[in-house]
Amino acid sequence: MDARTPSPSARPRSYEAPHALLRRAQLIGWRGDWARTPADAGSADRPQCHFKPIAAGEVVLDSRRSPLARRLNDHYNDAAAIEMEGAGVSIAGHLNQSLPVLIIRGISDRADGAKGTTDRRGTQETAARHAAAFAFALGGDLDG
Repeated sequence: MDARTPSPSARPRSYEAPHALLRRAQLIGWRGDWARTPADAGSADRPQCHFKPIAAGEVVLDSRRSPLARRLNDHYNDAAAIEMEGAGVSIAGHLNQSLPVLIIRGISDRADGAKGTTDRRGTQETAARHAAAFAFALGGDLDG
């Protein structure tokens, strides 16, 4: 799409997590004990937990100046991240009210052109480990 082509209108859809599930997750995030995993014992960097919207689409964003980045900023500027898989799960949870759904994502890069570098440093594995730790903490809290 070049500068002469008008961009199509945005038609955002959102799927909120069930309130009770979201509040439990927020409590776990606030307590912070989920972040104390053996694999991170020697690290000074503790993972952070955010409860913010995530944009979903079939793209990898690795630039803050691309047409896609500008479109996201124009239409989805409250999104804290972009991902590819969570929308389908969110729709399923939305359609089946007996299935509470909460998307937990580990963020491994900042979409700033350095994805290759951060991936080589192992940030994807670290982000996945942190997301799994949070998911296990939430699952354990729900069982109790």
